[in-house]
Amino acid sequence: MSLQPPPEQVVAYLPNGKEVCFDHHLRRCDICCLDFAYGQSDDEDELNRIDHQEREVGFWSGDESDEDDHPERVFVLTGGTARFMPQWDGQVLGPGNTFQIEKDYENPPKPLPRSDVSTCYCATCQLTWLVGETGEAAARSHPSHHSYTHIYAGTRRSLLVFTDGACSGNGTPGARGGLGIFFGPGSSFNLAERLANPGIQTSQKAELAAVIRALEIIRSDILPRRRIMVTGAEGGRNRDAVSDAMGLRVVIATDSSYIVEGMCRHFLNWKENEQGVLVNKAGKVVENSEGFLRLKNEVNKLSMVGVQVAYYLVPRTENDDADALAKGSIA
Repeated sequence: MSLQPPPEQVVAYLPNGKEVCFDHHLRRCDICCLDFAYGQSDDEDELNRIDHQEREVGFWSGDESDEDDHPERVFVLTGGTARFMPQWDGQVLGPGNTFQIEKDYENPPKPLPRSDVSTCYCATCQLTWLVGETGEAAARSHPSHHSYTHIYAGTRRSLLVFTDGACSGNGTPGARGGLGIFFGPGSSFNLAERLANPGIQTSQKAELAAVIRALEIIRSDILPRRRIMVTGAEGGRNRDAVSDAMGLRVVIATDSSYIVEGMCRHFLNWKENEQGVLVNKAGKVVENSEGFLRLKNEVNKLSMVGVQVAYYLVPRTENDDADALAKGSIA
């Protein structure tokens, strides 16, 4: 078991999917010698910069002063960049291919189904990893499990987790909600759990709770366990190598378009009011505001320790393991 040497991180992404230099968030950067705006007009580039500044206040999950306290932190995937699309994903295709694809983040196509995405299950980690540009052997290599090796790499590996919610008597006073989380066949991290939150329970609340609970498990249980594995591997005393190995992207696979569209399309247009409630552009309270805020808070916490979160809309038939766990929790 050995760790891969970390690449230099030079590229970040705007919510509209366009590339900027990692250190300065500029489309054209003389310091980094990068020009991602080649062929665009100056006006278009300026509009991109202004749009980024106005809409992406939370691009970094904390203040700049926090950076020294959290050296492993990564930027939060927001808008279209938080949507896992296998047919144009950099880890899956590699930079040479994905940069040539015309991506419309405002009107994305239907993502390729789970059956078209290669993954591998690690019995040691008890987690499911994405097989990407570097091939299956690299994805199976424990504890690295990398799918991507390039100077443009941010997080170089992706962990897939399937989530679902179920609710009997949906929306009624006697409704019973539950959640299911599936990390892989036989994984000790798999979970079937009843909803504990008070009030009338619904399917949407259960679906949100499943995603939040999955991220909590990753942050509180999986990451500490993974750090022990990483630091115990060959090269585990190299701080940069450990930081790189701990960095990963969590791909939340769900059949809930409500969650995927909420986090990848609508959240940028929602604002938290003085009462701590999300409201839309019309000033109306967003349904399940508390759940979406809890989810965003968990995403921010993970970003501080090098973990990004993306959302993958899969057909219901390809989410049957999580569905069975969710239904079993309320049986």
